[in-house]
Amino acid sequence: VAFPRTQILSGGTATVLTAVGIGSVVPYNAKSVSGDFSSGSSTAMTASIASTSGGIGTMYFNQGISGGSEGWPFPDLVIYVPQTIYYGITGSGTLNMALSRYTF
Repeated sequence: VAFPRTQILSGGTATVLTAVGIGSVVPYNAKSVSGDFSSGSSTAMTASIASTSGGIGTMYFNQGISGGSEGWPFPDLVIYVPQTIYYGITGSGTLNMALSRYTF
């Protein structure tokens, strides 16, 4: 089910996989979500998104150069904990995240 792109995280700085509640945009019985990340800063960093705090389903995205501000789409991240996904970064940047689709 597609819906208007909705930001769920702004300026995230977590360095370990940290929960992000998505209940405001995704129903309880959703099975996966799709959306995008963008860097909120212009420093080199690696961002990750995962289905659990233990790292199941982790997808990694790299902004390898300082001075950039890249965006990365992510497809069909499986939801294990209802209405919750996880993110983390390495480096000194910040992260923004938006969702635009879910599946049942």
